[in-house]
Amino acid sequence: MTATFFSDKYYQIDSQADVFILKKGAMKKKGSGFANGWGKRWFILRQNGILSYYTDKDYLKKRDELDLIPATNLVLNDDKRTITIDLNDPKKKTLQLWCYNDEDAKKWYASLNRFFGDNSNMDGDQIKKAFTILIITNMKLKLKD
Repeated sequence: MTATFFSDKYYQIDSQADVFILKKGAMKKKGSGFANGWGKRWFILRQNGILSYYTDKDYLKKRDELDLIPATNLVLNDDKRTITIDLNDPKKKTLQLWCYNDEDAKKWYASLNRFFGDNSNMDGDQIKKAFTILIITNMKLKLKD
């Protein structure tokens, strides 16, 4: 069950994970190794920095999940539709995503960009805690309106 409060920008709750969903939708993901083509995947970005992707549009067949907190770089490429993420993981070095239109690419980039910036003085747990506090604060502010 998914509940939406106020807008689908911040306030969706995934019933399985009990973690706020910042963004979800379809993109193409570039494979690595022998499967280096582009495959359509369905993504969920959660407020704890986890980006999960699925092979089906119903989000039932999870393929993998990636922790963005240790990632080092995020780029919206010149074509304005391809997003590159350096994952800082020896097994999965770079993630390339392709969005179906420029507007969707901007929205994904903005959502992903929340996990990048000057986090050099914080470890992953501190970043996740700070981000959780930010989300809860935003919810409380919306409730006062």
